[in-house]
Amino acid sequence: MQERQGKFFELDIPRCTDSFFKESFRMSRECFRILCQRVCSLEKRDTTFMKCIPLEKRNKIDENVKEFEAMGFPQCFGALDGCHIEVKPPKNEAYDHYNYKGWYSMVLLALVDYR
Repeated sequence: MQERQGKFFELDIPRCTDSFFKESFRMSRECFRILCQRVCSLEKRDTTFMKCIPLEKRNKIDENVKEFEAMGFPQCFGALDGCHIEVKPPKNEAYDHYNYKGWYSMVLLALVDYR
């Protein structure tokens, strides 16, 4: 197994064999090249569903990736965890709060950066 460099498309893909490329991406290199040419117009921009991530936030993502890598977590930009918080729901909502552990709860999810 090759050691990860963190630059999959820049370093690893050009060095892989055609058969490995086809097995990994389910298409030939030529088909992939054509697909990339056709979708290059899909640059990052606002849509009706969500706003584009501003450049300064994209830079923050790069900072998070570097800091997580320094801690031994390559290609990671956040840590996600969750827990069940016990609740006493109203009777008409009890079904929605019953968890697989056998009691009523709400799930708390938290996403954090490297700090």
